[in-house]
Amino acid sequence: MVSSVAVAGHTIPIRATHAALVWNSVKTGKSEIKEFTIRNTSNNKIKIQIDMSDAKKSFKFLSDRQTVTTSMVLAMQRQEIKTLAVVFSPYHIGPAVGKITIKHYATDSSDSQQHKKIPLYGYGGCGKVKVSDTFKDAGGKMWLSLGTLSSETTALTANITLQNVGDLSSFAKIKVVPKVISPTMDSSWHISQKELILNPRENRRVAIEFYPKKEDFAILQRLEVSHVATINVTYGDESTRLRIRRGKICHTLYNKIKETGELTENENEAFKNIVHPICKAFPGEQIIPGLTSIRDTIQNLSDLCTGVHQYEIMLTVEECADDTLPVHYDTDESQMDYSLMNDTTHIDEAAGASFFTSSMTVECEAQYSELGEEQFTVTPSTVVLNPPIRNEATVTVLGSFKAAQPFQTNLSNSSYFSVVPAEGMLPSRRGFPLKVKCSQRIERNTQAVLEIYTENSKQDVLINVIVKRQ
Repeated sequence: MVSSVAVAGHTIPIRATHAALVWNSVKTGKSEIKEFTIRNTSNNKIKIQIDMSDAKKSFKFLSDRQTVTTSMVLAMQRQEIKTLAVVFSPYHIGPAVGKITIKHYATDSSDSQQHKKIPLYGYGGCGKVKVSDTFKDAGGKMWLSLGTLSSETTALTANITLQNVGDLSSFAKIKVVPKVISPTMDSSWHISQKELILNPRENRRVAIEFYPKKEDFAILQRLEVSHVATINVTYGDESTRLRIRRGKICHTLYNKIKETGELTENENEAFKNIVHPICKAFPGEQIIPGLTSIRDTIQNLSDLCTGVHQYEIMLTVEECADDTLPVHYDTDESQMDYSLMNDTTHIDEAAGASFFTSSMTVECEAQYSELGEEQFTVTPSTVVLNPPIRNEATVTVLGSFKAAQPFQTNLSNSSYFSVVPAEGMLPSRRGFPLKVKCSQRIERNTQAVLEIYTENSKQDVLINVIVKRQ
């Protein structure tokens, strides 16, 4: 019988798609599977033996029959390609290092025989950061109110709580991205802690402070609720951050930028949004024992970056309804947007424009006294539109919330109906107008339903369309 070595020669004619298989952190007792492909590059049939070894027994091959093994023998035709699956199932917290060895099959094989190696790197354990003290709307967006802006306001402050619910130390990087409302707003923010290391089960409270300048103040007084900024909370387990941060990856990327000024699109996005912000030393960071045994390279960056996550929290400011602009914050009221006003809007010469009629104000006050916490009403509950003469109407949402609440809307027929705004923040203890509009193209009588959602409540508005024939 002619052996595989005699046919193909001593060189292993195998090419693999991966130089190494890399996992970030996986919770103990859980499993993650990665695949790689090997190809017989020779024009001969070969028989190879593939072995897997690691001290902690965390890596296994997964066969087509869903059984696991650490060794297999494969016969491969000329130029044949096979895909192999490897399962990482850590039983202990900490680094896991192994290797796959590929060599010619022989009954008298020895360690001196030529072989190919594919390293295996992973980490046992998980670190997960949860954010609390925010509101979450029906679409899953997170919102945080900074409070009410008045003429006496010098600073607005809100707090978020970060909790590490995992069994590994975790990091959090906090950044405020101001909404482009005015050029001065970039310098108006302060975060009590921008970089944190959280031990397992540790909580940490972070304060976000907003110091409005006079230009900001004038602009923010125009709306009842303004989305002023977004907080990005980037987080992950500390072992993954240190694997990304260490010299091989960060220095290689930095040198590539310095020498060529170019990265691939994926590398560029990863560097700007993930690698660069977390590559600096964090307060309280410590060396993790055994981490140097894991030898990731820049080719593994995309694998490691799957262990880095991000929350987005929308920051809002409420305008004080009973306050007027002080003299030194005077602004051009002609620029203010009163597009939601209708023909019955009442104008109070002393306090400026109101979106409510006098009767509506009295009605709102009566309704508010009957509302429970976290609930809202909509007035009127039915609107009648008569296109093409009258194709829009205003409904008022009145909530009993202690703080501003996010809301969303849904129309049963969005082809012919619209609502403005369709989502946003409902102010606390005040009415908020929504404009309902139908298309001029409607040619027959019809109905639609406007659904308004908050986190804990829902109300419907019936829209009746009665076409006026001309």
